[in-house]
Amino acid sequence: MPPFPEYASPVPAADSLDGLSSDEIRAWTLWKSEEYRLLSYTMLSLYNAAAPIHTLPTELLVKIFGQTWQDRRSVRLTSVCRRWHSTYRHTSQFWAAAVSGLSFNYTETVMVRSRGTSSSTLPSELVSAFLERSSPCFIHAEVDQYSTNATVPVSVLPVELSIHAWRISSLSFSGNAMLLPDLPQLLGRSMPALEKLRIVAPMGGGPLTPLSFTRLPKNSLPHLRELSVSPGELFPHFAVRSLRNVSLSGCRSSIQPLESQVLLQALRKCPDLETLHFGDYVAPYDWPVLHEACAIHLPSLTKLEIFDTKSLAVLGALSALSVPSTALIHVSAEDTRGLSDFLPHHVFQRYSFDRVILRINESSSCRLECFSDHSQPLWVLGFDYRGSLGNLGLEEYFQGMHVTHLEVLDAWEVGVLNADRSGIDDWVVALRAFPHLTHLTVCGTDGPNLVLPALARCTTSSDPSVARLSCASLTNIALGWKITSPRGDPNEPTNLPEGCHAATYRSWDVEERVRWRCSMMQPVFEERALKGAPELHTLEFWEFETRRRRRWQQEDDVKDGELIPSTHCDERTGGNANDTRCDDGWAYCLPIPHVNVIVRDTHRSRLADHYHDTLQEDLMYMTYVHEPIPRKPPRPVRLTYDPNDPYTKHRHNPPLGGNRWAKQPPPPSAPDNIIQLERIQIHTQIKSAVASRTNLLGPIMAFRAISGATEQGGGQHTAEGVQLVKGRKNLQGWVRPGLPVGVKVDLKGPQMWDFLSVLVEFVLPRLRDFQGIPLEGPSSRLDKPNAASGVVSFGLPPTALGLFPQIEVNFDAYPSTFGMHIHFITNAKGVGAQNRARALLSGFQIPFSKS
Repeated sequence: MPPFPEYASPVPAADSLDGLSSDEIRAWTLWKSEEYRLLSYTMLSLYNAAAPIHTLPTELLVKIFGQTWQDRRSVRLTSVCRRWHSTYRHTSQFWAAAVSGLSFNYTETVMVRSRGTSSSTLPSELVSAFLERSSPCFIHAEVDQYSTNATVPVSVLPVELSIHAWRISSLSFSGNAMLLPDLPQLLGRSMPALEKLRIVAPMGGGPLTPLSFTRLPKNSLPHLRELSVSPGELFPHFAVRSLRNVSLSGCRSSIQPLESQVLLQALRKCPDLETLHFGDYVAPYDWPVLHEACAIHLPSLTKLEIFDTKSLAVLGALSALSVPSTALIHVSAEDTRGLSDFLPHHVFQRYSFDRVILRINESSSCRLECFSDHSQPLWVLGFDYRGSLGNLGLEEYFQGMHVTHLEVLDAWEVGVLNADRSGIDDWVVALRAFPHLTHLTVCGTDGPNLVLPALARCTTSSDPSVARLSCASLTNIALGWKITSPRGDPNEPTNLPEGCHAATYRSWDVEERVRWRCSMMQPVFEERALKGAPELHTLEFWEFETRRRRRWQQEDDVKDGELIPSTHCDERTGGNANDTRCDDGWAYCLPIPHVNVIVRDTHRSRLADHYHDTLQEDLMYMTYVHEPIPRKPPRPVRLTYDPNDPYTKHRHNPPLGGNRWAKQPPPPSAPDNIIQLERIQIHTQIKSAVASRTNLLGPIMAFRAISGATEQGGGQHTAEGVQLVKGRKNLQGWVRPGLPVGVKVDLKGPQMWDFLSVLVEFVLPRLRDFQGIPLEGPSSRLDKPNAASGVVSFGLPPTALGLFPQIEVNFDAYPSTFGMHIHFITNAKGVGAQNRARALLSGFQIPFSKS
């Protein structure tokens, strides 16, 4: 049935065909059917033109089509309809993306390299059409000389690319290095827009012979920012001032290192480098002896990487290159006997670190990460090392630094190629390098067993007559024992506490394991206490198993297996905070050191994730106010009295016209000041508490239940918990100063999100006759104090208390119910702050209603 059937004319009656022959009737029928067919196609075109997809403007379609190229099959999209076909032909971004997946060569075909599909070839005519349609967009081209085994030196580009060379912004070349002498002149002459250059030109067999490259024309490649060269010997021929990122690599068997003088001269041409990468034995071995004044200064460098290089090359590179103190230095050195073999002492001492992570891997390799201000690491050192921990040289490099956090992840195991086994004396020497430690974490097979007696020993400083305690400021310790299984037999665990039986250890309960570990640690901490060590704040310990042979590259790897949670004791309670009670009712006290309790998050908050993933961006879009002109500075505050007048110096001196804080404009729209929920305050006032304070016990217990907060909950001093509200002045003889009249609690962090989730999912939907939080009228002013405070408040009746799940399960335990006020406090300030706060709460499904 054709669309719009009411527009089709009906078939004429049979009597109107009287007097016509059969041939005339047949001809008339064919003519009429053709008319109907054309009419139906016309109606169908009108129907399709009214479809939503065809009402989009051409400019928007061009934006969409420019992002639709995936692989060769994306060309089918051009055949959907005539409008799409015409739009695709003029969408240069689509064809530029198509060209970026091509690999050009010096024949009449071009190879297509698609992800997930096999490579194929295209004729040069089709590729020329792609390139023509992609104009004027920039081209990301790849030239593969290996696909044709060409032996002609590269002096021109392939035919298809030669006429579009001025649009090439990224070029990747793969070919024989012996065919590249004319490449610098070719790039400088025909590619002014080149920004990224990658050259992979290895040579089979012996090392490279000196090549007579043509000089790069002066002031050429003004936009070249990224250069990746293999072999690194070619870097001096392409060094220009505009370079920002340089990566040099090679091969151990076929590449000779760069000459140091040639490399330094090339780096002087690139003073604005941001990243510099040496890989695969490219760094020179024969660096000149340079003083600090003769070093190459790279003031804009943010990352320096030297990988898979001999220790002598690393030592010379770090001495010859001067980089900012905020740059990340990533080093991987081979054949080292300690830090002094590859790490210049005078360069390392310029930094000040406060956190150090040392990872000792199984295959005689170490990784040292140094942090400043507990942010991203500034130094990441990977090196081969087979000596013990005491001979590493930590004291020489860290003695003068104020390192407060040390983490040692020891994956040492018995093996021929592994490092020497460390002893207690080695740990004493290592801890001597960090006299200011406050946090110590040790995980591994031998580390936790050795660090405990090392902490109890008194170390000797440079003066033999002066002895001091190791890490005298240490207050936080975390220990993780790695339980190994020799020959893969889980029934024979090793590295167990002294006196434990391997056959029955796995069948022990958690309390039994904890008691054995604590009995081993207790004498150590008692000995430190007798020598004047400070009281421990936290002690955390666990056991884990790793049955896979792998390196510890991430901190989470230590938690691969069975964990024993730490037990804690809170000394402020005057007793043992964690007496463990078994099923038979018998309780015993674990002999553990006196430490505070730390309660960690057990799960991620759904509402917090919803805010950071979805709601935050929507609020930025909804509340964004464009300000093309900078704001005027606020007017100076004029005081009522002259502050320099001695007669009014000590008077109350308010500003003229008030402080006008409610009339201040909102802060500028920016990603760093998006409105967010800071805390939720719940409070209630109990009138009967004036007669008897015991009437506040019910509200206190109810608030503790619904908020999960107690007095200094979880040992965290920042959590105030449930508080009493006391009167501050006399109110008609009813309230006196200091008289408890109510209860309040402030919720932050996970407790805030949990309360909000319970409120919108359990309480408000079941609250009878609740239409939502009332809104003010449209004529309400936005510069009133309450409208500019960024606080949304509302009250709940006494019946709402029983709707909280924490109260509902034990409702009879509360003799009376009471109402409460809830305040949502946000960071919004200025005119209209309360409306922005309401927009935030509406994203959490809190309803609002018009009054």
